[in-house]
Amino acid sequence: MPLFKSPTPGVVIFGTSILSMVDGMGAFKNNALNILEENGIKNIKPNGLYSQQKFLNSLKVIYEKLGDVTIKVIGMKIPEKVQLPPSIESTEQVLNSIDRIYSMNHKGGECGSYKFTKTGKDEGIMVVDTPYPCSFDMGLIEAFMNKFREDGSITFIKHFSEECRMKGASTCEYKVKW
Repeated sequence: MPLFKSPTPGVVIFGTSILSMVDGMGAFKNNALNILEENGIKNIKPNGLYSQQKFLNSLKVIYEKLGDVTIKVIGMKIPEKVQLPPSIESTEQVLNSIDRIYSMNHKGGECGSYKFTKTGKDEGIMVVDTPYPCSFDMGLIEAFMNKFREDGSITFIKHFSEECRMKGASTCEYKVKW
């Protein structure tokens, strides 16, 4: 899936995701709000619906100006505001639920996906085909895993193959361990 391009015109996302991006900018929140406004997003309400493409345009500007680390921090903020089903009690369950959670926060058409396959006791592969950059997705996945991390365990995520959306591939595969 091409990066920073909504796969379906008209897809919208909830304001909570956009506000997470603003929070991820830390001391530069006003810069984030200015970039969003320049791209047609203003007066953000948590339950409001906003153009995914306008959000992606804003994220691309931030990526080009500030790079991967900032985008990863933004991705890590998303799980802080997302409501999870109460039935999720483990890292494996949340990894299996990320696609559903993602779809619940995007409306109006195809928006990409997260597909998890368990490959060992505490490890697996996550295949991602969203229009968001790798650092965003890796931050998001890591933060979801950290929500259910057992004391003393360490979460781990890295590219599993050479194929990468940042290099033109349609998907990225990440090895995850917890």
